[in-house]
Amino acid sequence: MSEKYIDNIVDDIYGIITKRGNWPYSFNVDNKIKLLETIQAFYVKKDTRDGYARCAKIQSMVEILKLYDQVLTRKMHVKPSGSTDVSKN
Repeated sequence: MSEKYIDNIVDDIYGIITKRGNWPYSFNVDNKIKLLETIQAFYVKKDTRDGYARCAKIQSMVEILKLYDQVLTRKMHVKPSGSTDVSKN
C-alpha cells in the first residue's frame, strides 16, 4: 500500500470521528480511546502543523472519553430519602 493511500484513509477516519461523531456500534470507550491514540501517534510521526492541530483535537476527545468512562464506572446509590450518592465503591 502506498503511503499516500494510508494518509488518505487515516484522514477519512479522523473526519468521520471528529466531524460527524460516528463510531462503530461495537466500540466501547476503551476501543475509542485506543483508536484515537493510534491516530494521534500517526499524526505525531507526520510532524506537520496540521497533524499537531489534529493531535490537539484528538487529545481533547480522549480526555472527554476518559471522564465519561469514570462517570459510567461509578456506582450510583439511591438513599431512602431519595437523594443520590455518587461514590466510588
